[in-house]
Amino acid sequence: MKIKSLILALLAPICLVCQENSAVAEKVTDHIYRIEVKGSVNVVAVIESDGVLLYDTGYKGSGEAIENAVKGFISLPIKAVYNTHYHGDHTGSNDYFISRGVKVYAVGKTLERLGDGQKGELWTLGEGMTEYAESHSGSDVVVYMADEKVAIVGDMLFEERFPYIDTAAGGDITVYLETQGEIISSLPADVKIIGGHGRVYSLEEYEALNSLLWETYDKVKELVMADESLDAIKAADPLAGYEKLQWHLVNKDKWVEIIYSSLR
Repeated sequence: MKIKSLILALLAPICLVCQENSAVAEKVTDHIYRIEVKGSVNVVAVIESDGVLLYDTGYKGSGEAIENAVKGFISLPIKAVYNTHYHGDHTGSNDYFISRGVKVYAVGKTLERLGDGQKGELWTLGEGMTEYAESHSGSDVVVYMADEKVAIVGDMLFEERFPYIDTAAGGDITVYLETQGEIISSLPADVKIIGGHGRVYSLEEYEALNSLLWETYDKVKELVMADESLDAIKAADPLAGYEKLQWHLVNKDKWVEIIYSSLR
């Protein structure tokens, strides 16, 4: 037993390192893969005839793991990267791909917020690509690939959780939920939706999540409109029963704060 325990203890840090640098690919269609980085954030790989396009680059230090994940399903090189928004868990390994001669693209507002070594070139949006302002990060790009019936929506979708709204960069919860509705109404019923975090969604599932978030919004809004203070609203616990949507960045109280500040 002591020998077994010693072996497990020695392996533990190795396994942690593996987890920290993990990138696991999941086939979505014949030409599109979802790569989950560090069990948390999604990178999307799109296979073209002469190379692979990546949407986002995960955390800093994940570039090699992402590249190896791509090699696991195709021998073509990564030829370009596109950032859906500026947050570090989606742009952290831009520097890795830039250093390897891969073109990295982002829209203007995203480029403005990227740090040294992470900045790419200006992304001129084409067909099926839409930039949404003042919703999640202040600037978010959604890409719909009609031929594949796949939508890449970045952090306009967090799997079964309260979304993080970057109010400091111009994000707004009301606009976020309204924008989700716009995206939903623009997509076909049989679309596959890849968000910034979590599994692939159907349109029905995305719509259900949007409705659930509106429910929480309306419960808090009712108290805000009654001129209750933020502390009083938190004490009233209007989001009792929605605990499953909590996570380490946005718990119930934080979600109340986000809604309150938006309405005030």
